This record gives sequence, C-alpha cells and structure tokens, in this order.
Amino acid sequence: MKKLHQEKIICIGGHPHLNGGISSVVKAYVAAYTRGNYHFNFVPMRTTLYKHGSKFQNSLVFISAFSHLFLELLFSRRIKILHIHSSANLSFLREGLLLCLGHGLHRKTILHLHSSQFDQFFLESRGGARFFIRYTFARADIIVVLCKNWQMKLQSEYPEYADKIRVIYNPILLTSAQSLLPLPDRKGYNILCLGFLIPSKGIRDLIVVARQCADKHPHWNFHLAGIGELQMEVEQAAAELSNFHYHGWADSAHKEQLFRNSDIFFLPSYNEGMPISILEAMCFGLPFVSTAISGIPEITDGDERIGKLLPPGDIGGFIQALEYFENLCVREDIHDRIRNRVKRFDAKNIFHEVAQLYEELNPAAKVHLS
Repeated sequence: MKKLHQEKIICIGGHPHLNGGISSVVKAYVAAYTRGNYHFNFVPMRTTLYKHGSKFQNSLVFISAFSHLFLELLFSRRIKILHIHSSANLSFLREGLLLCLGHGLHRKTILHLHSSQFDQFFLESRGGARFFIRYTFARADIIVVLCKNWQMKLQSEYPEYADKIRVIYNPILLTSAQSLLPLPDRKGYNILCLGFLIPSKGIRDLIVVARQCADKHPHWNFHLAGIGELQMEVEQAAAELSNFHYHGWADSAHKEQLFRNSDIFFLPSYNEGMPISILEAMCFGLPFVSTAISGIPEITDGDERIGKLLPPGDIGGFIQALEYFENLCVREDIHDRIRNRVKRFDAKNIFHEVAQLYEELNPAAKVHLS
C-alpha cells in the first residue's frame, strides 16, 4: 500500500509477477513490506520479462524502464534510494547502467548481487567486463551479497570496496507453508528437484543418480520440475526410466503439491548463490541433499540432520546421503529442527535487515516493525 508524501525506494531488477530467483526475493520483500509498518514507499520496477520474453521484447522493456526511471529521477525528489538486484553478464550490464544513472542524478544506490555465476563473472572477468564491474562498484553506496562466502571473496578481490560489502540472506515466506503437512497417501521414497534445466544445476548428475538407483532402490521416485536447455535430455530420461518423472514448469500450486508429496529435496548444483528452492523445501520440513558451494553451507549452519552436502559431481556420495534420509524415523525426528532453522530466513526478518540499510542511507526511511 502506497504511503503518500513519504520517501520512495525503487526496487529494480525483479518483479513479484515474474518467475526466477530474484523475482522470488522481490516478491517476499513486497509481502514483508506490506505486512510491516515502514516509513517509506517500496516500489518494484521490472527491467525484463525474464525467460517469458524474447530478446527484442526484453530490450523494449529495459528501454522503457530506463526512460521512465530517468524522468522520475529528474522530476521527483521523493525517490531517495535505488535498490538494484543484478545477476551476471547481460543482467549486470543492464542493471549497472541504471545504477550509474541513479548515481549520476545524486541518489543513493544499493547493488544486490545474486548470480550463480558469481566466481566466473565477478572474480575471473578481465578486460572490459572487469572495468565495468569496478566502475559500477565504485558508484554503489552499498554492495549486498547473499552469503559470507561471497563477502570474503569479493573483499579479497576488490579490497578498496571491502567496507561497503554486506551480507543479506535470501528471504522465504513462511506463513502459508509452515502449516502444510505431507500428503498422507504418498508411496515409496519421493525425491524432488526444482530448477532450470541447465548443466550448472547438476541435472545430468540427477539423471545419473536416478539411473544407478533404478535396480538397487526400485521404490525410489525422482521428480523434476523446470524448463531449460536440457529439456530434451530430461524428457528422454523420463521416457527410459520408470523411476524418473518430469513435471515441466511448476506454478505455485503445482510446486506446493510436489513439496507435500516429497520426502527429501535434492539439488546437485555446480553453481549457486543461496537457493530459494532449498529454503522452500525446508518450509515443508524436508531435509535436503546438495553441494557444499557458496551460501548452501550457511543454510545448514553445520547441522547434517538438516542437509547433507557433498562436492559437486559426487554421485556415490549423493546416493549414500539419500539412503541416510530414507529412514522415516530420521526424517520425522528432524522436521521441527528444519522448520526452526528456516525461520532465520523469514522474509519479515530479512526485510527488516534490508530496511535498516535504507535507514542507514536515508534516516527519513525509518524502520518500524508492526
């Protein structure tokens, strides 16, 4: 709900009505803002249609957003802060231009980094990309990363900006999911994976695990939902393997059904930030098996009863971890532990941390929790 005559924060680079990790974060922020009592207006602005639009359509959306933002910054003094969410590559170029626009027109800026390609882009880029990263970092008042692992890496690589790099974990909405129980008529041992069907998500490893377990664990059922470049391989695996089920893209209602019908979540990624999908699974009391990369170890906080983490590509280790959690008594014993841990990522608490950054940059944006 807009509050007239109050300072405005523009949240750029994701939208509650779009899919994807950044949009999930913005959606959670909007929900927490709406339920709270904050002395500012929080306004999302999309700069792309994400995977729902063509390159031409996304270009038009960005040009429109840039033009609209330029005019608003030029004629409205109520806009005090731009909170800009960015991934890597083209996303960083696009959002970086908007950040430089805001800086040039004397607004405070927060650069919020989300990319699963974090190391490859922000740490290993050279030439023009490296120059633009430094140029953009220099113009950001605060740089937000998703985990302490990224913070340490970025401070080491860009020591001149170390003081402005902060950690804000990804948020998750707990209210609707916390009270949902698993479906009572589940059969077998149901293993769920959600994500884009790309190599870095470990989709091929998921298929290998399912193939190796077909004879040894005939009651195991692997469920995968998502879209992406590996869709044909996934569909072929689903046709060949009786224990491998592909569900296409899952909307919110379908996703909830999949979580409730599952016993464990499995994400064998090679590159991640802090996966929203793992936090969503934890809301339903599901343990998880994943990889020990980026912010994922910070989700478990060292508690292997919440999730077991292996090196990327460790097929044997994945199978052993899934076998461990197959024990029903083990899973029932840890449901409450998982739900208690995921409260650390409650959108209400996370957005309060974000709002404190706003107040730091602009004292008029006071933080009040209802």
